[in-house]
Amino acid sequence: MKKQRLKLSTLVIIVVCIVVLFSLLITCLLISNTIKDTIHRTTKEKAEVIGKTIAGSEVVQKSLAEDSDDRKIQEYTSKIQKTTDVSFIVVMDMNGIRKSHPNEKLIGKHFKGGDEGDVLHGKPGTSIARGTLGLTMRAFTPIYADGKQVGAVSVGVPMQTVYEALADGNKKIIIGSVIGLIVGAIGAYLLSIYIKRILLGLEPSHIAKILGERNTMLQSVHEGIVAVDKEGKINLVNKSAMDIFKKAGLKGDPIGMQINDYMASTQLPKIVELGKPELDKEQDINGVKILVNRVPLIVNNDIVGAISTFRDKTEVHKLSEQLVGVRTYADTLRAQSHEFSNRLHVISGMLQMEHYDDLKQYIREIVELGSQESGNITSKVKDAALAGFLIGKLSLACDTTNQAFYRESYYDTRTERFIYYA
Repeated sequence: MKKQRLKLSTLVIIVVCIVVLFSLLITCLLISNTIKDTIHRTTKEKAEVIGKTIAGSEVVQKSLAEDSDDRKIQEYTSKIQKTTDVSFIVVMDMNGIRKSHPNEKLIGKHFKGGDEGDVLHGKPGTSIARGTLGLTMRAFTPIYADGKQVGAVSVGVPMQTVYEALADGNKKIIIGSVIGLIVGAIGAYLLSIYIKRILLGLEPSHIAKILGERNTMLQSVHEGIVAVDKEGKINLVNKSAMDIFKKAGLKGDPIGMQINDYMASTQLPKIVELGKPELDKEQDINGVKILVNRVPLIVNNDIVGAISTFRDKTEVHKLSEQLVGVRTYADTLRAQSHEFSNRLHVISGMLQMEHYDDLKQYIREIVELGSQESGNITSKVKDAALAGFLIGKLSLACDTTNQAFYRESYYDTRTERFIYYA
């Protein structure tokens, strides 16, 4: 079963869509990672800035240094939390005990998460951990008072917010990718229409088939064929042309060579230049004479090259001799047919007059004379064409003589015989 080939438009659309889709996927991954990194970096920087702001507050520093009432810290951090829209702001002392928290019931209890150890030793940092408010990104900043660390502050942003921002960015990327894919499909369809218009509506498989058939036909033609482009470069030579070139001593593959470099006696560049055909011209290629036709190749009123068809002159002469022989045979057959018709008329007349003795003598003379003449010619002349020519001329002469002979003949009633006069 023959495999079904895809149409050019379908193939172009599929290939372009695959390329566009692959490109968009790579772009989406890169952009998504960039957005993710940007959101993480922005969230981290936001939490660090808020943490530094809290750590630099005199209210927080004084309250931790004097271990005074925690309500001032809670009020201060609550205001900043509402303004900055973060998940929590937790101020803790050097023992990790909370001094502020969005849930006031948790104030006075130990900070939960296990990632506060470094900041209590004076090392700021960030981490992602699960606490009482869920999974959050935390920024830790140490708090100093009079050059001594008195506590630390942790600012948390819920990871759900980060994920929502990332999802929103990915959604926009997907929408843009779908639009890009649709635009790519439309562009591929328009491109396929443009390509098919250039290819005259043919599919690539049809073009390959036509090209293969054309090459087969060109190679099977008995005449030599050579084609050149506008610059005189050879782009087509068939088998018959190569045989003639080899006979003339021209070697190598001429495809791609300049016609003047390969064959000095050509006139194809002149045909390209002037645009006028030359028919039945004689050309000599290293002693091999050919009869050649040269025609310019014109596409959209523009000369794009020239093509030459030619044949060995000796073959043409042989063909001409064969045609002369055929014509001679035809003349011979025509003369013999005419002579045979005349003799039949004579025989018919003799039969009607019932002169059977004269009829026997007449037929005997015809048989003996014809056999003798044809036998002499065919036995002594070995050339079939020349023998046919002589037999034809002899038949024509006999036919002319017989016509005159029969016109002067009459029936003698006294002797009851046909009298013939030449």
